[in-house]
Amino acid sequence: GDLHGRVVVGLGYAVPFLPVLEDSERAVALLPQQAATTGGPLEGGGRVAMVQDDELPLADGSVDRLLLAHALETTPKSHRFMREIWRVLADGGRIVALVPNRRGLWCWSERTPFGHGQPYSAGQLERMLRGYLFEPLATRRALYLPPTGSRLLLRFAVPVERLGLRFAPQFSGVVLIDSKDMAD
Repeated sequence: GDLHGRVVVGLGYAVPFLPVLEDSERAVALLPQQAATTGGPLEGGGRVAMVQDDELPLADGSVDRLLLAHALETTPKSHRFMREIWRVLADGGRIVALVPNRRGLWCWSERTPFGHGQPYSAGQLERMLRGYLFEPLATRRALYLPPTGSRLLLRFAVPVERLGLRFAPQFSGVVLIDSKDMAD
């Protein structure tokens, strides 16, 4: 959606998404300390800070859009983490959660962020979000080609994505869910 004038925060491996969010009033990536121990990059030109995921350094209701990019599956205290997300999200705020798919091949490789922490199926993630009073609005899936460095196999990425979306969506590498708070 339109991010003009909105405060956007990415939690986890959100640095690659920050340049896309330039229309926002402010875009900041917060890297939970446990993510840094699994190889999280500290890039982003001053727009990145390391934080405790259950004590976010943000004011109540200060975030309009929150991107959880490989943050949810690595937190050791998911209940406290979700309470913090609820606390910092503004009225009418939205969350996009990007997590490894439990049924996908990507969660089997520890060479990627997908291979760390707790993977989720789309249904598990939707139930968890509802349990914390967030309403899932849309679910998307991506990454059907298994992790590879082979240039030959990477040439087939687009056709494999199309085939996966059409014939085997449940086996994607990641699940993305857009949700909002149920109070709205």
